[in-house]
Amino acid sequence: THEILCLEALENRKSVFCEKPLSLSLSGLKNITKEILASDTKLMLGYNRSHHKFVHKINQDCGDDQMIINITMNIHPIPNDHWTLDPEMGGGRLIGEADHFIDLAASLTLSQIEEVYISSLNTKNSSLRNSLNFVLNLNFKNGSIANITYSDNASNHSPREKVEVICSGKTFEIIDFKQMKILGSKNRIIKSSDKGHVNCFNNWIDWLENNKDFSSLSAINSSLASLAGLESLKTKSIIRLPSIQTLIDDG
Repeated sequence: THEILCLEALENRKSVFCEKPLSLSLSGLKNITKEILASDTKLMLGYNRSHHKFVHKINQDCGDDQMIINITMNIHPIPNDHWTLDPEMGGGRLIGEADHFIDLAASLTLSQIEEVYISSLNTKNSSLRNSLNFVLNLNFKNGSIANITYSDNASNHSPREKVEVICSGKTFEIIDFKQMKILGSKNRIIKSSDKGHVNCFNNWIDWLENNKDFSSLSAINSSLASLAGLESLKTKSIIRLPSIQTLIDDG
């Protein structure tokens, strides 16, 4: 329903805040992109971690310098018949969940994703229901690289979310978005009590009222990358993302 409701709003020149995922198909993303480019409407997805103060701090310290990012997600197992794994309803954990961390990586690098490759434990059957334990590799326009590890097979004592960023002579280690260690010439620990939800909504309001510099197309890029990951899972090959112009011109 996300795609249908977004399109209906955009066609009526309404700006849209939408939860992830934006669409479960390339054709859906194409239609949404065309509507965004045809008007001055704005689109933001609920990627709250991308708006977290830890991300802002890393952006301040590193700018658009090349970086290496490692994101590890330890998730809870779910039954094979769970609705989120249905390709028509939930899109699977790659599109329905991991896109959150794809966008996080893009927000950290301040760059666009260009190439995607995925490796899965279930190589004999690359269906959505088996895309639960995988490593997703992202290559960015500015030369940065990111690895996103998704697993439901880790110890319950492991952090649920662990993010490591290496850049500009520093190492940043985020644990469950509760604390961030900054290792450099001076070591620091910063703590947090949220996961960026408040900043996300404040930035959305600021964008609407004051034209703060955000881009609707960043959400499209992250969504394209999650769909490319699914294609890579099926073909076992590196998938290069289409440019926005190619996306809307194709077909």
